[in-house]
Amino acid sequence: VGRAARTRPDGSLRSALDAHGVRGDLRRVLDAFLAGVVLDDSGETSDHFALLLTRAFLDGTPSLPRAGMQALPDQLARGLGERLHLGRAAVALRSDDAGATVETEDGPVEARVVVVATSGVAAASLLGDSVLPPPATRGVVTHWWALPGDRVDPGPGLLHVDARSRPTGPLVNTAVVSAAAPSYAPRGQHLVQASALIGDGREVPDEATLRRHAAELLGAGASGWETVARHEVHDALPAQPAPLAHRRQQVLGPSLVVCGDHRDTASLQGALVSGHRAAGAVRRLVGAPAHGRR
Repeated sequence: VGRAARTRPDGSLRSALDAHGVRGDLRRVLDAFLAGVVLDDSGETSDHFALLLTRAFLDGTPSLPRAGMQALPDQLARGLGERLHLGRAAVALRSDDAGATVETEDGPVEARVVVVATSGVAAASLLGDSVLPPPATRGVVTHWWALPGDRVDPGPGLLHVDARSRPTGPLVNTAVVSAAAPSYAPRGQHLVQASALIGDGREVPDEATLRRHAAELLGAGASGWETVARHEVHDALPAQPAPLAHRRQQVLGPSLVVCGDHRDTASLQGALVSGHRAAGAVRRLVGAPAHGRR
């Protein structure tokens, strides 16, 4: 997979699958699955990006933190103590050779180097389009329900997609999440997730539409589903068309570093890689030893 991404020209995912003769049931499954990963069902996503994602799925095991995604920032926060301030909106940022000043609702904060670790849209809003143009983005709506234990067969914890030639609803995927992560569900119940693409002129599907389609794919009745949460994220991921442009510039000045999936690949691992690169950039800017050295 990695060799193919390095040795052949990049193009659209649709063109690559066509060129390799991927058709029929396999094509519909791949199209449906990847649409839910890259949040794009047009086929215009970079083929190289799709190959990198495929390699990641093959090399590792998709996982969920036992205590939820919030466990990750909580772990980072434990080492910061009183230096961490939450709920303070940054409204402006100025940076030059001497350092940076962040204007917040509670007053200015000065630093030798500032890292803007936000979505691409939020970073562009803070820094200005001339400094960092906002990326094109993809959107998704995800609805969550709790179901009594006897209302759905949890199965082996697999992702369900509608790969029929004529899908009967808007979902790109659904799953009984508690089959893979039992701690996520209320006691004695199952937690079900269902996601659909939004944006590009699409009508945002309502709860009933999502629930009916999810119930059909899971082989369950559509009654007795209790809404737990609904998330509409219009800028969920940066678009990643061909040619793939990752490892984008992160140091935008002697006291300004930007990181996020919009600086690397549109994925969790892209965001993590960008964060690691940003940490190295900050160390260089402040003259600190390279990571792992004293």
